[in-house]
Amino acid sequence: MPLFVRYDTIFELGEAMTTMSHDRFTVGAAVSKGDPVEPETNPIKAIAQKEKFDPSPNDTNRAVAGAVVVAILQRATAGEVSVSAAAGKEMAAMAEMRALVDKALA
Repeated sequence: MPLFVRYDTIFELGEAMTTMSHDRFTVGAAVSKGDPVEPETNPIKAIAQKEKFDPSPNDTNRAVAGAVVVAILQRATAGEVSVSAAAGKEMAAMAEMRALVDKALA
């Protein structure tokens, strides 16, 4: 599935490059039931992670998060999931997203 994202609203070069790299290399999804991910509370670690684009349980690609939301809305029953970034160079097809959500909510 092609990933179309607009970057013309990011004016700082470093932030734009990090965002583009993140969106290019972390288009995988890690879906888990409920809210098992603890937020990063250490401000030093949070600042250090800001300019990295490695997959992190505290971060999510916005296009992948949107696809997971659509997959959840297509289910017959409701459920609560957390979506985290995972490594990948190509976004999963919608059927694969639904399978990830179904597996997490099973």
